[in-house]
Amino acid sequence: LENSNERMETHPFGPFIPENATILILGSFPGKGAEWYYCTQRNQFWEIIEAVYGVNLKSRSDKINFFNEKGIALADIIKKTKRENQRNVDKNLKNKEFLKKEEIEKIINSANIKTVFFTSLDVQKEFEKMLPEYKNGEYLPSPSPRNTMSKNKKIEIYMTKLLQKK
Repeated sequence: LENSNERMETHPFGPFIPENATILILGSFPGKGAEWYYCTQRNQFWEIIEAVYGVNLKSRSDKINFFNEKGIALADIIKKTKRENQRNVDKNLKNKEFLKKEEIEKIINSANIKTVFFTSLDVQKEFEKMLPEYKNGEYLPSPSPRNTMSKNKKIEIYMTKLLQKK
């Protein structure tokens, strides 16, 4: 019998692709109740971005405006999934339906994406299965607090990788 808490969820928002985007940050699937990318309470993504760029991004529109200005696109590789035990952790995402190869190519080609950064090794693995010919992919440490790397170390890595790819 299927657990009624585990129904299929569809991604609540589409890819965010500024016209001038040269960087795509590709994640897995938004946390429960997230108003936008990486906007769950404990996710460190926006704190890391604020530290990397020396900015204060409090609202969704601040984040959108900043990423528009910087030419950074955001998307997730999973379109639909079941969330086991109502948890946000990627390992609790089951029956995943991924974007199709054409959908990822459309995202990359709709702007001038030069580098795709993956915020999860699972995302990187799935992407590389779909587009083995794509050679400009790089791993960024997961901004999840479950990743035991210190936030300062994450900031250092994001800074090194993102700022060299302007």
